[in-house]
Amino acid sequence: MKTAFVYPGQGAQALGMGSDFWESPLAQEANEVCGFDLVKVMRDGPEELLQSTAYCQPALFLHSALVLEALAAKGVDLKPEFHLGLSLGEYSALYGAGAMSFADVMKALVVRGKAMQDACSQVKSGMVSVLGLDEAQVVAVCDQARESGVLQAANFNAPGQIVVSGDLEALDRSLPLFKEAGARRAMPLKVAGAFHSPLMAPAEDALREVLESCDINENCAKVVSNVTAQPHDPAVVVDTLVNQITASVRWSQSIESLINEREIASFCEWGTGKVLSGLIKRVSKEVQLCAAGSLEELEKCSCVA
Repeated sequence: MKTAFVYPGQGAQALGMGSDFWESPLAQEANEVCGFDLVKVMRDGPEELLQSTAYCQPALFLHSALVLEALAAKGVDLKPEFHLGLSLGEYSALYGAGAMSFADVMKALVVRGKAMQDACSQVKSGMVSVLGLDEAQVVAVCDQARESGVLQAANFNAPGQIVVSGDLEALDRSLPLFKEAGARRAMPLKVAGAFHSPLMAPAEDALREVLESCDINENCAKVVSNVTAQPHDPAVVVDTLVNQITASVRWSQSIESLINEREIASFCEWGTGKVLSGLIKRVSKEVQLCAAGSLEELEKCSCVA
């Protein structure tokens, strides 16, 4: 059975995440690369600090990396055809595929998280989750509500579940329009800003600089890009990763492509929560799913047994 590994993105973080694995030398290495006690923030918070982009991005990656380490320690010899992650989870996927070292991914995410947090502070912005509309309907509302501001589809999470990003005025204009278009729900999210929109462009230069200092090898071709919903082209991987912070995340399209074109029949979610497993189930109820972020969950995971 062909398998893909998936890795969670921002929003999954929670105090205590990864607690079974904090004694690992990998956790200490994370603290050293970050230049701050990341594990302490994961353990003690405060929650507001963990929720901030600058801390939750490296924290979520560390948790996924620790689960992969635990899998290896158990002697599990899984060889997935592909890896993919939601937004920052794409960096966990690059690590899982052997395309980037642990230290390089951690270094890149510290810079990415801070640069995106700084970009959020420049314009009052946010995100809205829209349920019950298709891509064409969401794009039409964005075009109508945008005016001179910024508003675009940011995350294609699953059929009928799309998140839009933009400045607050454009988002406010969009809410009644989504309802008029037939949305079951249009709900503002508690996020720092308009991720995966042009409002994140101020973060691009810092991200490009750090990625160009990293070694990203040809194993990146085993990682599905959020931007293209296809495996990364090693010749342009840095450009694609930089583009990712302003482009839409095509998660639903990525899963559909893996199932329909690559014959992937099993997905394993490693790290915090089970959000991605829920989204994948909305794309297809036929595939096998397992998710683990603790030792107990690993023991119960069907693909590990």
